[in-house]
Amino acid sequence: MKSIKIRAVVATLGLSLLAQGAWAQTPANTAPAAVMPPTAAPVTLPAVVTPPSTVAAPATANTPAVNASTRQAIQAERAKQQQALVEKLNLSPAQKIQFDAAQAARQEVRKQKRANMLAHRKAISEQVTQEQMDPRAVIEVDKQSRAMMDAKRMVAEQKWLAFWDSLNPEQRKTFTADMKTRKEQQAKKTHVTPHG
Repeated sequence: MKSIKIRAVVATLGLSLLAQGAWAQTPANTAPAAVMPPTAAPVTLPAVVTPPSTVAAPATANTPAVNASTRQAIQAERAKQQQALVEKLNLSPAQKIQFDAAQAARQEVRKQKRANMLAHRKAISEQVTQEQMDPRAVIEVDKQSRAMMDAKRMVAEQKWLAFWDSLNPEQRKTFTADMKTRKEQQAKKTHVTPHG
């Protein structure tokens, strides 16, 4: 990502990637008097230039706030679809309890997945700060995290299977039809059909 930002700054200044190499060869905070990109007129830079790493990147669509709002919109859409499915299934009180238990188990799996990611990052960070990295320590942390994830995933699977077993044939048919529709919609979003 840092490389992309540097390239964007270099491109904005009208310099070629060769100029980036010249930047690295000059003393800190100074730039060559003139840099000749292969296809442009000479560009004269000031004596002191802010290094690309300290230049603020322009706001883009990939900012965390945009990604978070997109993620929230996707989660809201999934929740709406799920609520519509629950209404179509017309669950009995016992089935609703099983459904809620399966949903809670799924949330636990998601929380564990996030915890695993954070544990992995922490283990890497701790190892990098040492004089000599020990990849076995990182692998061990990952193994422990996967074991916890597998245990929670098994619980979630059993709760979902219990919910499925509680559905009558008509509810199963409705559930299957809904899943088929979702998969078709997902395929339309992810696959662009060629025009020809």
